[in-house]
Amino acid sequence: MKWLVDTGERIMTAEGNDVEVWGVSHAKYEAVLAAWAKHFRNHYCLNAEIDFLRSRLTRLGYLANIKFSCNT
Repeated sequence: MKWLVDTGERIMTAEGNDVEVWGVSHAKYEAVLAAWAKHFRNHYCLNAEIDFLRSRLTRLGYLANIKFSCNT
C-alpha cells in the first residue's frame, strides 16, 4: 500500500462519476515488483510453459498479443 500515490488527477467516467487517479511508485523495489509481475503472469500462463506456447513470438509479444490482447 505504501507504493500507491495519489496523482491529484481526476477523470470523469462515462456515467458522470469523478474518479481519483492513483499511481504506483515502486522505484526502490524492482525485485518485489518483478516477483509480483511473475505471480500475476502465472495466473494466465505458467512461466514453465511460456517458451513452448509462444512459438516464434518473444515472451513480451506473446503476452501482449495473445494473453492480454485487449486493452479494455
